[in-house]
Parts: sequence; structure tokens; C-alpha cells
Amino acid sequence: MTCVLDASMTLSFVFNDEFTPASDRALTLIASHGAVVPPLWDYEIASAVTNATNQSRISEADAAAALHALSNLRIIRSDRPVDISHLVALAHAYGLTAYDAAYLALAMHGGLPLATLDRRLAAAALRAGVPVLQ
Repeated sequence: MTCVLDASMTLSFVFNDEFTPASDRALTLIASHGAVVPPLWDYEIASAVTNATNQSRISEADAAAALHALSNLRIIRSDRPVDISHLVALAHAYGLTAYDAAYLALAMHGGLPLATLDRRLAAAALRAGVPVLQ
């Protein structure tokens, strides 16, 4: 695996108006080498895509095509047990939500860089010594 992939970066693959040069670099790397995500990733992606289709930001057909494209990437769901106390401690230490702390914890544990477009999470990762794909 090359990195921990968070929802913000993933959604930039889905929504054209969020795609950046960093998205392009991350997508190329993930397409070649795969990525790992925490179990909550599926729920975050499903929620964002559902909201986008409900708000007519993206058509259901385009959403289905994007989700199919995501399913063709080698994205591995981590089976590492969740340490809730550790997530809470990370969230407090770095000013993150528990959701974002899950991505940071996974990157820290695996010694992997983090692929994110979330500025707060990226700053926290750098302070924690986790490289951020840019």
C-alpha cells in the first residue's frame, strides 16, 4: 500500500470541481499501488454521494459510474481494531474530529503517508510526523 486515503481526497475523484493536481497525483499513485482506508471511509463516501445526488450536484448515473471506478481501485479496508481512547486522544491533541483522527491513527500505525485535501487534517498529520501526499 502506498498511503492512507481519506474521504476528502476520494471525493475529489468523484466531483470534477474538487479535482486538483494533488488529486491527479494521488489517483495515479493509488491506481498503481493501492491505498488503505479505515472502515468509516465507506460510510463517509456513501453519505457524501447520497447528499450530492439528493441536491442534484451529481446525477445518479454519474454517481454510479464514479463509485464503480472507485471499486476498481485497490482500496483495502483496514481490519485493525479501533482503539477509541487513542482516537479521542489524537482528536484532542490535534484539534480533529474522531473521524479524521481515524485516518491519522491508521497512517501513524502503518507508517504510511496520508492522501488528504483537508487542510486541518494535513496540518495535524505533519505535526504528528506523518507525510502528506501533495
